Amino acid sequence: MLAWKCLNPKCNRIIYQLARISNETKPSTRQRFPGESGRTITEKYCCPFCLSIEFKPTEVHVEPE
Repeated sequence: MLAWKCLNPKCNRIIYQLARISNETKPSTRQRFPGESGRTITEKYCCPFCLSIEFKPTEVHVEPE
């Protein structure tokens, strides 16, 4: 099973599902092109426990019951 390992030394947990952070930025009120809203939405993934964005994929072996 694929999981993630948090690289924050204070957290250092195994994560099975990452949290998603959305950040919306709005530029100046001037439109560059007709019909352009100008909004930019940036999405990042993070550790749900410590909100660190540093993690690496790891393989977790689950024993069948």
